Amino acid sequence: MNEPSPFDTTFDSPESDYLVKERRPSRFRPFLYVLLSLLVVLGCAYGVLCYVSSNAMAVENRIIWDGEIDSYRGVFDAYITEPYYRSKLSGQERALYDAYHYAYENGADQFEIRGRYSQEQIDKVLYYYKCDYPNVSVSTGETQLSDESDAGPLMLKLPMGIELPIVKFPMVPRTRIYISAVELDDTRRNADALQKAHKIIEDMPDDLTSEFERAKYIYDYLIRHVAYREGDGLDTDSTVATMYGALVENEANCDGFASAITLLYQMEGIECFKVFYTGADLGQQVGHAWNIAKIDGNYYHLDASYDAPLNQDLSLDADITLYNKFCITEEEAVRNEGTISPIIADIIPDCTSKALREKLYDVVIEEGNFDEVSALAADGMVEKLSDGEGYLTIKFDDSAQFKAFNDNFAGDGYGSQILELMDQDAVATLTNTYQDVFDTILLRYQED
Repeated sequence: MNEPSPFDTTFDSPESDYLVKERRPSRFRPFLYVLLSLLVVLGCAYGVLCYVSSNAMAVENRIIWDGEIDSYRGVFDAYITEPYYRSKLSGQERALYDAYHYAYENGADQFEIRGRYSQEQIDKVLYYYKCDYPNVSVSTGETQLSDESDAGPLMLKLPMGIELPIVKFPMVPRTRIYISAVELDDTRRNADALQKAHKIIEDMPDDLTSEFERAKYIYDYLIRHVAYREGDGLDTDSTVATMYGALVENEANCDGFASAITLLYQMEGIECFKVFYTGADLGQQVGHAWNIAKIDGNYYHLDASYDAPLNQDLSLDADITLYNKFCITEEEAVRNEGTISPIIADIIPDCTSKALREKLYDVVIEEGNFDEVSALAADGMVEKLSDGEGYLTIKFDDSAQFKAFNDNFAGDGYGSQILELMDQDAVATLTNTYQDVFDTILLRYQED
């Protein structure tokens, strides 16, 4: 009898008869394949959603990839090449800053961004953005974090009516932010404001070649054409806190002036941004807003909203302008404002230069030449009269000397001394208008 092959699947055994059969496929195997395939699909979907959560932000119902946010160039980026405050932020804060920029320029009332941010960070980055760009007022409503207890997921709208929730994964924290409706209403007027700004720049004389001359022309335009109006940036019926109010409606509060200056200077290639101090008299947290600009190599403070009512209320002649808050130092800027918001106080540039004073005032009385004040004023007035101008502006470097001059001007005081030194044949009088906060005097000559 032949020996059974060890590879046979059946054979007889002398001790027991049994049969080894081939295994048949399990009836559950197809279901296992389907289950495994489903798990793979779900895993891929989970991975995609994790990737989206990690590499994109949701603006309303749209997915915007990080790369698109980083490279986004809005309308105002044609003039703002290096936003000052943005450069002072960390990487995560810059991501939030750029998200704000995209949302405001695209009219989005909410967005969701990767990362966990506190309300303090939200406010800080928002103020930095508002101070860099002219299209949003500093004093209007603040954005708020979402309340996770009543905020469902943002829905991504897909073709054919499909909606996909933007899921928040524990390992990828995200923050949803709501933007004030008042601010979005204001940004919709920006096109008209921008059109008017272009017209102002086009009308600028061609012979203004230096930064100072162009900056002064723009400043003069605003303080002569825009009326100062008090107003709340949260008032939905008012535009005084916006550059639209300043440029189109010709009336603005400090915020509107500051935004208009920011835009016009940036259009002329002059670095400019906003500063503010906190308080309850305007908006929610802003007490006053003005500007810092870099002119001819130095940073200066300037506040058109202060000089506008001063010059307009005094009913000055067309060729007379008093510059109490144009190209001033930080010490001068805070004399009647008190302080600068701690949110920005430590990062704004030093503003200590007095280099432009001689270009803004006819006579500058420095601390060491007060004994010559009458002679300097007389020589200055004679020169102005020869040019057909009957006024003289004087800036005192020392408040005590300014007070001494003003207190002793009438009668046989400095006014009479100046007229005697002028040696004019005509009988004339001098009148003085003074600004005691900024130690400036306007002398006007009039023949009797």
